[in-house]
Amino acid sequence: MTARGLAFACATALALPAGAQLRPAAHPRCTVAAHAAVAPDDALDPLAPPAILALDGLVAVAWRDRGGALRLQRFAADLRALDEPVVVAQPVRAFALARTPTGLALAYVERDHDLVIARRSASFEAQNVPRVVATVAAPVTSLALASVAGGALVAWSTPAEVRVLPLDARGVPRGEAQVALDQPGVRALRLAAADPITLRAEPAGPAAEAWVLALLPDGMAVSRARWPAGALGPVRLGGAALTAQINPLGSPMLLRSSPLAAPAALADPAVAPRARLESLAVDLDLALALVSDADGGRLALTRLLPDGSASWLASVRGFVPGPATFAALAPAAALLLTRDTGHSPARTVLLRYACALP
Repeated sequence: MTARGLAFACATALALPAGAQLRPAAHPRCTVAAHAAVAPDDALDPLAPPAILALDGLVAVAWRDRGGALRLQRFAADLRALDEPVVVAQPVRAFALARTPTGLALAYVERDHDLVIARRSASFEAQNVPRVVATVAAPVTSLALASVAGGALVAWSTPAEVRVLPLDARGVPRGEAQVALDQPGVRALRLAAADPITLRAEPAGPAAEAWVLALLPDGMAVSRARWPAGALGPVRLGGAALTAQINPLGSPMLLRSSPLAAPAALADPAVAPRARLESLAVDLDLALALVSDADGGRLALTRLLPDGSASWLASVRGFVPGPATFAALAPAAALLLTRDTGHSPARTVLLRYACALP
């Protein structure tokens, strides 16, 4: 047996118990409990993925309209619109949002060169005058924001590199932006405020490599490792660092990994093409994933457990690909942004799934 085969056998023996194959239940365990149209007049820009953020009893949705304006709207837990969308800034390119102790923060690139931070309370009241924290000379291809102890980190990519900037609790820079990765061709950044803080850079194509970096709260990178193709994470669940992958049997699973290093690749997606991980979301002790079949024709909402098992919960209508268009809500709910093409005209819909978990 090769070293790679032995490593996979050990990982499977420890993390993939009997019955861990993903099989549909007799009846769906999750059903749509509420839905709401986002930008009901179809003003949402299809080239910019919207974003959702769950606050205490509230849901915030941010999107860019076709005119380039960044809009923000609040919904109740049952997805009733609490107010009309507000325009945060215009024109805006990339944007990201993150939860703060008092509400939410937005990072966005305005007029193609100003990186701005704006903070709002849970009632959407402004908590600061939107502050330009950096001037970017090259086009920003992706943007990520995460709250950390005592402040936040904002990361952005350009065609040449990835930079990270630490902020204090007011959104004021705590130093200069640092080059975290000399990596061209980055498609998306995923910043997770776990312990340690991780920044995953996803490539725009096969010519670029995927990396995961461990960061200090000041934005300094302390380690980096190549990231396996098709893997999602890292996330923390039950105090452990975990990643999600499709195993050679074609089933999704969580795999324990070192928080300072990327996990070993269980299988090359070209070898086990029967399923693909589309999105992963964690809240407290709940880990949910969207898993598609080989041709992408069917999408399933799936629960992943730390022991390596997975349970099928429901087929879903589809989703809008993006780093923040899918969320898990403990103890048993999920939020999903999807594109309803059966409606005329097509519209973006926010769905809330209520689940009866095994």
